[in-house]
Amino acid sequence: MISIGKSSNIEKYEDSLVIVDVERDNSNDNRISKCVIYRLGKDKNGIEYWIKCNDENQEKIVNLINKKWTVRTGCVKSGAIDIGADVETELRVSENGDKYPLSKMGRS
Repeated sequence: MISIGKSSNIEKYEDSLVIVDVERDNSNDNRISKCVIYRLGKDKNGIEYWIKCNDENQEKIVNLINKKWTVRTGCVKSGAIDIGADVETELRVSENGDKYPLSKMGRS
């Protein structure tokens, strides 16, 4: 596990985020409105730390994934981040139905 650090000690940030929590606008809805994130950085000695960032909306996270950033799930444990799974995106139909399903396109 990599420790949580202070942004004032970081000399270089990596293109790597970890999502440790999410917020939803509606408790009956699985769509994420904001992500609680940390970004990986290195101090002057090359030691890596996770740095707490401002919460970001789903669109920002998807844009970073599309730019080839590494985005993973994780959990804060004893002053460090325990890394979980990689985060990815996908297109999906907003309502189940029979009219022009994406899952059947491109298979003719």
